[in-house]
Amino acid sequence: MPRRVPPDMGRICVNRNEYMGRALKIPISWWAPSSRLARGLTCPLFQIYTRKKKGRMVMKNSMLTLLLCITAVAGYAASLSVTSDYDTAANFDAMKTFDWMPATGNAAGDELLVKRIRNSVDTQLQAKGRKMAADNPDFLIGMELSGKTITGSSTGVGVSVGIPVGRRGRVSVGGGKSKASEKKEGTLIIDFVDAKTKSLVWRATATDAVDPSASAEEKQKKIDEVIAAMLAQFPPKKK
Repeated sequence: MPRRVPPDMGRICVNRNEYMGRALKIPISWWAPSSRLARGLTCPLFQIYTRKKKGRMVMKNSMLTLLLCITAVAGYAASLSVTSDYDTAANFDAMKTFDWMPATGNAAGDELLVKRIRNSVDTQLQAKGRKMAADNPDFLIGMELSGKTITGSSTGVGVSVGIPVGRRGRVSVGGGKSKASEKKEGTLIIDFVDAKTKSLVWRATATDAVDPSASAEEKQKKIDEVIAAMLAQFPPKKK
């Protein structure tokens, strides 16, 4: 049962609950007005104020807006990570022709994926002045593909705001469900090996989130973007 509050505190609490109930679309009674809750609503960390606009009251909730913005940015944050390394003694200007070595890794059995990656690498290397040559190539290209599923802790789905309520802690306002966080991640390693000495001269590694439900066109577009980011570092820029 909601506790009774002093008349003066009740006016503050009820009025603010009224605006909050309208904005968040939840019953006013769900807020259970109390003196502790009323004090929590006046906390500077939960800044709520109203103003008149075109004859109606509008609630502004800076903390709730911030939470929603952070969630949106996190959801769309870029996950691609690319690194590269190379042999500083290698003559990359002399590396004009190439051929492929067999793909390796736990995802190398995906023939369509391997084909898409090879086609993308071939096209972008040709744009850099290199060409495919099965006979006596200058360097060989190795490809390692691996994938894994990452399961994290439970994450909330919905909107929930914690309001300070004195010494006992906080009251959660809002609702939602929780589910385990799960995502698929793929790693691609491309190696350039000197065809004569069989020594590694250049390597690029890319790690990115994988969407198994993407269409064939979307997968190819994503692969092209990843390969472009990797080959942007080839040949290495002289310092």
